[in-house]
Amino acid sequence: MTAADGYVFAPFTLSEQNPFWLIPADEKIRHKVEIPVTQSPKAERCEGDTEIKSYARAFAQCKEMLSDGHLEKIVLSRTATLRMCTPLTAAHRHALFLESCHRYPHSFVSLVELPAPYGTWLMATPEVLVETVTKGFHTMALAGTSPVSDESKLLLENWSPKNRREQACVADYIRKHLTALSTEVRESAVYVRRAASLLHLCTDFHLTSSGETTLASLAAALHPTPAVCGTPVEEARRVIAQAETHDRAYYSGFSGPVSQDEAHLYVNLRCAHLFPTHATLYAGGGLLHESDFDAEWRETERKLTTMADLFRA
Repeated sequence: MTAADGYVFAPFTLSEQNPFWLIPADEKIRHKVEIPVTQSPKAERCEGDTEIKSYARAFAQCKEMLSDGHLEKIVLSRTATLRMCTPLTAAHRHALFLESCHRYPHSFVSLVELPAPYGTWLMATPEVLVETVTKGFHTMALAGTSPVSDESKLLLENWSPKNRREQACVADYIRKHLTALSTEVRESAVYVRRAASLLHLCTDFHLTSSGETTLASLAAALHPTPAVCGTPVEEARRVIAQAETHDRAYYSGFSGPVSQDEAHLYVNLRCAHLFPTHATLYAGGGLLHESDFDAEWRETERKLTTMADLFRA
C-alpha cells in the first residue's frame, strides 16, 4: 500500500490467481444518491445435496482438529449460487449497489469491477479492519452471531459462552498485536452491534499514532484476524486450505479507500461475486470444539441473506 489515492482490494490469501489491487482514484464524488429506477435483478437459489454435503465434510475435518486441541478456533466458509432470471447487466449491478446502500446504511457498501477474469464483487460489510482517526487508528474485534429477531440478545448477558469465547479469541489477537506496536492502546467494553438482520459482539480498539506505525503495517499485522481465519492463525489457514473446496478469492480479504489524508479498510464480508448468468455468495462462521453442525449451518444461511435478499427486491 502506498500514499497514492485509490481503492485497495486484497484477497484472503495473496496469489497469482488472486492479486492485490490498488485502483487509482481518477474521480471521487461525495453526494447523496436516489434509489434507482432500474429494479434489482431477480435470481433463484440453486440448491442441492452437494452444498450441504461439502460443508458437512469440511465441518467434520475442522471439528477433528479442534477436538484434538490442535487449534482453538477455525472459521469455515461456504458458498451458495444464485441463477439469474435474466442476464445481469451493468445497470443491474449499479442498482444492486444502490439497493445495498439503502438497505444497509450502517455497513460499508462497495461495488468493485475488476478486469477479466477477476470479475465484479458486491459487498456490504459491518467490520473495520483498520482505519485512520484523529491522532491514530481504529480497529475492532467483531464476532459471534445472533438473529436480530432474538431481542434477548440485545443484552450482553444473554449471549452464549460459545459466542463470547469466539469474540474473545479475536479481541485477544488484536490486543496482542496492537500492544506490540504501541503502549497507547485504548479498548472499549464488549457491546452488541447490529449488522443488517444480524447482531454481533464487538470490541473497539484505538491506537495512538507513532512515526513507525502505518496503515500498511497495521493491516499486515492484523490480517487475517481470527474473525475470518482462526487461532492460531497460520495453523487455521492451513486447515482452511485443506477443508474448503472453494477458492475464497477476495471474500474475507480487505478493501477500502485510501489517500494521504485518510484511509478506511474493511474486511470483505457479506460478499457476492457477480457474473452475467449467476452470482456466488459467501458466508462463514467461527467453529470451536463445542460447535454444533445444525447451528453453524443456520448461521451461514442467515449471513447469506444479506446478499440474497437483494435479488428478491
